[in-house]
Parts: sequence; structure tokens; C-alpha cells
Amino acid sequence: LSLMKTSKYAAPEEGQTVAIPSYFASCACFLFVVAFQITLCLAVKCSGVSIIWCSILGWMLMLMRCSNEAMSQLSQQASLKLNVALSRAKVVFGIDTIALLYYAVVAEGITTVAHLCAIVLGIVLWMGTKKIIIHLR
Repeated sequence: LSLMKTSKYAAPEEGQTVAIPSYFASCACFLFVVAFQITLCLAVKCSGVSIIWCSILGWMLMLMRCSNEAMSQLSQQASLKLNVALSRAKVVFGIDTIALLYYAVVAEGITTVAHLCAIVLGIVLWMGTKKIIIHLR
């Protein structure tokens, strides 16, 4: 099983490829975060799933950042598919931001620190599997 999937989205004459984390890599990262959340809650007697959704937020931040850079290099069909995914990601990003602001106001400071660390975790996991790269031949 490959951690990376290379997809040729661009027109053949351009010879461009876009590498994105594979479904397997994405699922493996998600399962790691779920296991981390469960272990953390058992170890420090916490509750909730905020580590999971904050790490997903970090993952989506990288997806949005790298996708915007890659958009001009993609074919029209691939660009449309990516736009749909980015639209959904932006909705989730907005909801997550509202939740983060709410918890920053009502919860203890350590909760905000944990949320920020989980966002960084999502970014690191994305970078570990590989961010979107435009490779020109």
C-alpha cells in the first residue's frame, strides 16, 4: 500500500502531475488521531473529541493552502472537483473556528492550548504524508 498517490490531472501536453496523500494515508492519520484522543482521555481523564476535530482542521488548512497553489495547474475537470472539496472544507473550517472561539471564551486556558497543539498535529501529519506538489517535467 502506497502512502502517496500520484494523479495526472493536467492536460497531457503540459506533463504536470499532482501528488496528494492517498486515501490509505488519510485514513491512517485519522485512526492515529482517534487512538491518540482515546489514549489521552484515558491517561488524563478528559472527555470529548476536540483533539480529533482540531487535527482535522489542521489537515484542512494544509489542504486549502496547497490546493489554492495548485489550482491553476490543474485541468478544468480536476479543478471543479477540487473546488467542491474546498467549498466543503471552508464550511467545516468556519464551524471549527466558531467552536474554537467559543471554547477559548468558556473553557480553561489549557483547553485552548490543547486545541492549538492538535491543529499543529494535523498540519504535521499532512506534511508527513506529503503536501500537494506540482511537478513539472
